[in-house]
Amino acid sequence: MEKKYCKLYCSIKKLYALATIENRQGKELITNFQPIDNKTASEIDNQGINSLPLVNSNLLESEDNGKRIPLSIDRSKKCNLLKDELRYQCIYCNKLNISKSISNSFSIYFLLDNSGSMSENDRHEGELAVRKLISTLKEMDNDYSFIPWGSDAGYLFQRTKNISEIEKGLKQYTDGISKYGGSTDAAGAFNLIKSDVKSEQKNVIIIFVTDGGFDDDRAAIDARNKVLSQKQGTEIIAIGVTGAKEKNIEAIGTISNFSKIVGDSTQLSKTFVDVAEFLKKSGRNIWLNQERMIFIWQKTCLI
Repeated sequence: MEKKYCKLYCSIKKLYALATIENRQGKELITNFQPIDNKTASEIDNQGINSLPLVNSNLLESEDNGKRIPLSIDRSKKCNLLKDELRYQCIYCNKLNISKSISNSFSIYFLLDNSGSMSENDRHEGELAVRKLISTLKEMDNDYSFIPWGSDAGYLFQRTKNISEIEKGLKQYTDGISKYGGSTDAAGAFNLIKSDVKSEQKNVIIIFVTDGGFDDDRAAIDARNKVLSQKQGTEIIAIGVTGAKEKNIEAIGTISNFSKIVGDSTQLSKTFVDVAEFLKKSGRNIWLNQERMIFIWQKTCLI
């Protein structure tokens, strides 16, 4: 019996699920449904599945009169289920949609501190790190944006893979001739990119670098959270250099392996290369075979 597997995403709970689709007497039907964690979800690609078929009649236990009622779901922005759960009845809710396929490319935003504490050498090391990352990812179809920030923030290049644009913007940053600088207003940097992240077609990676504490911790975290809410799959790598506060880095980053204080700015290039290697691996589509899907089911549910 032919089976397909479809990754689903709840836009209310921000959780993933996996549906099994089988051909039953010439009709494709959803025959099983199981919540899955983010790591498992990252391994699944929805190649060729554009719309969900009907749900098989025995998926959810029927009422005495035979009518299946989606318990706790009201098809609005409200949901009576617990915050961290999905259940069978979720398959009937119009907030549970097919998750977008894993992209083999990213839109990468560099948010580099340009406050007064960042020396010319720090900026030079930041430039080298950006160059290293872009070079390491040269085989991927990424777009790049560069935002220096301080009291205010602005783009030196935006959504481009054009080398000359990138070179020009990096030189402005290193030479200290961009008009953005001053204090350490991280909130301003995140507020600047919020609407742009929302309109991205690719998965978004934000690489955030700072050497100091924030002017307003609460405002920075609130602005960061608003950016994350704009687009499913957005991730932030927060890197601190000399003078950065560990609590700020932990509060901003979403990928803990890289979100840390690395020492002085001479460590940025190595860290950026490590990030690039991680992104190369993450960007590859993983085509699931039957053996892999059986393994995932055994990990995530009782069958």
